[in-house]
Amino acid sequence: MLIFLLVESLAIPAFFLAVKHFDLESETEEQLISMWPPSDVPLEDKTAAVNMLVTYGEMSAANMLTYTALAWIAWFVYRRFFKRAAPGTDAAGAGSDSVGPG
Repeated sequence: MLIFLLVESLAIPAFFLAVKHFDLESETEEQLISMWPPSDVPLEDKTAAVNMLVTYGEMSAANMLTYTALAWIAWFVYRRFFKRAAPGTDAAGAGSDSVGPG
């Protein structure tokens, strides 16, 4: 589950960075408009909304990727250094080489 969340959180910024890198703005806009469900919204409004989505997505993709990566790193560091000991274990003696009680 954690791997899925990690991949999913990095997928959107990576998608917009790939669109910008390979100059696929017009193709992406066409695909997004074709996926739009049938409605009473005029085509010009759909085109404007998708154009704005792609443009602002490209502008914010690097920041999204950076902040997402920093958040995941902070989460892993927090889990590594501030994780509580499992119930029923002695946190002070967890690193000792003693085999048993006494």
